Amino acid sequence: LGSNNVDLYHGSNKKLETQTSGIKTTGYNLQTAIPSFKAYGPDQFTEFATADTTYHPLVLVNTAYNTGSHYSTTTGKFTAPVAGLYFFHVRFYCQALSETTDNNQWFSIELKKNGSTTWGSGGEYFDQAGAGNNGDNAQTLQLTAVEPLAVNDEVTLSCFNYFTTRWKWHGRYTTFHGYLIG
Repeated sequence: LGSNNVDLYHGSNKKLETQTSGIKTTGYNLQTAIPSFKAYGPDQFTEFATADTTYHPLVLVNTAYNTGSHYSTTTGKFTAPVAGLYFFHVRFYCQALSETTDNNQWFSIELKKNGSTTWGSGGEYFDQAGAGNNGDNAQTLQLTAVEPLAVNDEVTLSCFNYFTTRWKWHGRYTTFHGYLIG
């Protein structure tokens, strides 16, 4: 083959050709079993035991889909099966257990890569009790990240509530999903 191009046809229509920069396709390029998942919690509110500044891993015990089973409903970890660029999104619904106008009462969600909070895309979102976007004490927090992962890198969702206000979260309205972009 050497430096010659290779072309593949379906009937008389060229569908794939090799080039020095890679491959060019015409039409749909479908792949099976692309690593992807969508996890969610139980259809109920769950209270956080304490108000503190310690991040707690959040394990979502249900999946709408989990192609390749790379998200664990036991540990809450997504483990990258291949190196590549991954997309992640979290939608998290929570409520403060009491009304407050104290500006120091916050709730935070965070994506962690291999246990670290210092990754390229950021991965942290804060919101404040008493300034809710779903009423005075209710919050819908959303977080999106695109991150390169190596084989066996792990991504987890963690959260904590600051200071004295306790919070609860609702599993039906909380989702964590991700997939391999390329």
